[in-house]
Amino acid sequence: MAHPSSDLNNRLYIIDGASQTATATGTKGRFFHTVLCLVAGDVTLTGDGDSSPKTIPMAAGQVVYGHFTSVANDASSKLIAYQQ
Repeated sequence: MAHPSSDLNNRLYIIDGASQTATATGTKGRFFHTVLCLVAGDVTLTGDGDSSPKTIPMAAGQVVYGHFTSVANDASSKLIAYQQ
């Protein structure tokens, strides 16, 4: 049986202004359960019981928990999103 950490790279998303894709969408029926902000900025979250996107300001070090199908950043923020 494989160690659980072997699946970590498939479930961890670094989302920053320099990335080609600033929006990471849940795949294979999974969802994002935790979003950690590394650099302050506006973050757009979709899901958590509502299909319309919500943009919230996040400070560096702030964590948001929920059931998100999509996580997007503005050009200034940097995020880590954990997928279930």
